[in-house]
Amino acid sequence: NRSALQRTMTLIAPLQPETNADVLAQSLRAKSWLVADALNLWSTAGIDHESGRFRERLDLSGRPVINVPHRLMVQCRQIYVFAQAHLFGWFGGRMIAERALDRAIADFFRSDGHPGWVFSITSDGSVLDPRRDAYAHAFVLLALAAAFRITGRWELITIADETIEYLDQALCSARGGYLEGLPPTTSVRRQNPHMHLFEAMLELFDVTDRPAYAARAGELFGLFATRLFRYDVGALAEYFDANWNLPSDREITCEPGHHFEWVWLLRKFAAATGRAVSPFVDALYQFAYAKGFDQNGLLISELTPDGRVLDPSRRLWPHAEAVKANAVEHLIGRTGCASRAGGLLKAILDIYCVTAVPGGWIDRFDADGCPAVDFIPASSLYHIAGCIWEAHRAFLERPT
Repeated sequence: NRSALQRTMTLIAPLQPETNADVLAQSLRAKSWLVADALNLWSTAGIDHESGRFRERLDLSGRPVINVPHRLMVQCRQIYVFAQAHLFGWFGGRMIAERALDRAIADFFRSDGHPGWVFSITSDGSVLDPRRDAYAHAFVLLALAAAFRITGRWELITIADETIEYLDQALCSARGGYLEGLPPTTSVRRQNPHMHLFEAMLELFDVTDRPAYAARAGELFGLFATRLFRYDVGALAEYFDANWNLPSDREITCEPGHHFEWVWLLRKFAAATGRAVSPFVDALYQFAYAKGFDQNGLLISELTPDGRVLDPSRRLWPHAEAVKANAVEHLIGRTGCASRAGGLLKAILDIYCVTAVPGGWIDRFDADGCPAVDFIPASSLYHIAGCIWEAHRAFLERPT
């Protein structure tokens, strides 16, 4: 399997963009894979049917990997995926999502007797890591919004508001934004939790039409515009010190995948609020395309603003975020996005989603093109499904 994957990458390199016509075929192919293979796999082997919890990972043959912690973030991502699949009418995911959400509330929400959501539990439901993690709380909000959209259960919005209140009281920083978590384990600040909180506030606004959520998203946009985006290099930085300055003990780190993710989110923010985002979007998109791809046309994990590679591995999720960015940019008229999206979808399906079990994937390849993991992480489905939905909206529901 390892050598076969290496040969596959050799045969398809260098990856070339598809034509506009081909993106239609790749979008249909991706939808078929998601519905027939991935959602089927993760609704059967991917669930502990006794508890209703989603599995953290499967092995490369599609069998559950047991005795690993259940993380809050993974449960919430999978809830979001199955709720969205139900909303699209592609898969009957409501009962799966709703049961998993009720299980997650019981398992993680104040389950150690304190406010907020614990980070992870054991397979018997005992609290394993009681840490309150800002990144995981962002996905709680996203899952609650998605579940509310398909169920209309207003108590989910009440829980969302309580979660936001907890973040404000326990994790809000006087320097702006939120701390990484409690108890504090690092002085490093990351843009990543704030990006997903931005996503969650936009989703909450979309499902409730409450101005307070749009205002929250506006505050996070302000943090992006004043701290996270670096005007001196025209790129998004990943890591900061406690005062939102670039850390003195490490190089400026940029992730092309997050540049694409912000492109998609900023366009959603603009559509919801009317705020101007194009200068930021242009800079993020151009940086990622100018410096983010390797010689095979695959996205590099981490690099410096001048393009020097810090982490040469090639993960699946940045390619999915690049599809989403190209889909939304296609809809506002940026040229070349349809062909780029087609090439990226082809890469996802032909390189990453080649495993012994239909509906599985390889999450990461090393610099030599060898698989860098020996299991299928559930967390990737959030990215893959998201890009397939966005491609469907942009290229199948509307003409290219």
